[in-house]
Amino acid sequence: RIGEIDWNPVEERMRLVEKDRISTDKKSAIEILFDNGVLIRVEKNSRMTIDISKTKAATNETTLELLLGKLLLNVPKPIKIKNKVAVKTPTAVAAARGTEFMVTVNDNKITDVGVFEGAVGVKSIIKEGQLSNNEIIININEQTHIRPGCAPMKLQTMAPEMLIYREQAMKLRRQANILRQPVPSKTNDPGSARKFLPQRENTRRTDKTQNDTKINADNTREKRNFNQPRR
Repeated sequence: RIGEIDWNPVEERMRLVEKDRISTDKKSAIEILFDNGVLIRVEKNSRMTIDISKTKAATNETTLELLLGKLLLNVPKPIKIKNKVAVKTPTAVAAARGTEFMVTVNDNKITDVGVFEGAVGVKSIIKEGQLSNNEIIININEQTHIRPGCAPMKLQTMAPEMLIYREQAMKLRRQANILRQPVPSKTNDPGSARKFLPQRENTRRTDKTQNDTKINADNTREKRNFNQPRR
């Protein structure tokens, strides 16, 4: 959590708040389920911060800051409330439009954005705190490349290095469809908040948290009946 120095291992059903930081090592990856149904997967050797996670008026806003590594996202299409989801990197901001996409940042702060489903709008960061006025739209099976201080490069067909994550994106989609199913409430209160049931996860590393965002990790072997009420 912001202001803390020590890192803490994640625990099952741990909750996160804004400004919490997530770090994975070379043998780990972690999935995080937000209350608005957005499911992300932080791949190995990555560092990320939950910059904004809040609801106001008819909009759920989620902004993630990827400092290094790879981030895979599954964003549900809006039904009654609009999901505003963006990923900031040192060189660009990628805004989702109900989609599946990946954002990567390498050691040289070069950003790549590839889309598996839907569309993503990308603007480059000209200098700290200032976005370019020009936005490019990335569609299915396309990607772009953004260097520090430069406009996004011309769209190209998704490169093999990005395509290898398509299967993982499909797995994340199946996982998201399961986790987005409402858990029956023990009460008859029609105003009860919608709940999401996360899986049991392996231990990963992250800041100490207590929050609005639920964590799930990969490689889960235990099967659960997601229609059973939480105890």
